[in-house]
Amino acid sequence: MQTKLTLRLEKSLIDQAKAWADEKRLSLSHVVAMIFQRLTTGEHKKEDLHPFMQKIIGIAKKKGSKQPTDKEAKEMYYSYLEEKYK
Repeated sequence: MQTKLTLRLEKSLIDQAKAWADEKRLSLSHVVAMIFQRLTTGEHKKEDLHPFMQKIIGIAKKKGSKQPTDKEAKEMYYSYLEEKYK
């Protein structure tokens, strides 16, 4: 059974996702479903995902950069929220 899911994302990211899906002749819903399936089944390695997919699921890691610690990520998120709601 299919049901509706509402996502809130930056407009530019949505536009990129739609363009990519159109280019691949896929629906955006199908792309999102594929991402969730790969994430929940453990059938993926982060490095195997297309760079665009890494970006939209938030696991992208630039070469030579380190992943932030939980504390750093939390601080970055709070900084983002403070800027957003000024």
